[in-house]
Amino acid sequence: MFLPQPLLFAVLSVFGISATAKSSSSSSSARRNRYTSSSDFWLTAYAYEVSSTNWPKTPMSMEEYGIHNVATMWQNRPAHAHAAICINSRWNVKNYDNFSPAMTVAYFKKALFKKKIVLWDCLYIWGPGQQFYSFDDVKTDRMAWALDETKCSMDNVTMDVSCL
Repeated sequence: MFLPQPLLFAVLSVFGISATAKSSSSSSSARRNRYTSSSDFWLTAYAYEVSSTNWPKTPMSMEEYGIHNVATMWQNRPAHAHAAICINSRWNVKNYDNFSPAMTVAYFKKALFKKKIVLWDCLYIWGPGQQFYSFDDVKTDRMAWALDETKCSMDNVTMDVSCL
């Protein structure tokens, strides 16, 4: 049987509240004062939220995810942007006046017994004299970029971007 997530959440919440009401109707005073229906509601909501059935999975590899984000950024870029970059590593820029504030996007990774969120920083840079530096020996699985090749160049060894 398939239930949409909001309906499943409502069913679990009602079940948790009704179970509390039944347990509090007993004559034991120690049991009656231990829990309230609101605490069981939030406990049920928390248990549902952190369960593995609710964990989102990004439907592509990390490299494809970076490329997809950069392609979307490049289609919607401001007129003055010469490069769009997404990176999952430490980075720096030469001129702090010529880059957009970094947007953070999350890649959800779900293995058999392990869940992980990988954060990517995405930003625009523009010249003249702008340099984007990457650290930690980044490769293409942790960095994606789109350039206006008439104004910027990419160094594939150091994974740095220079805009004239």
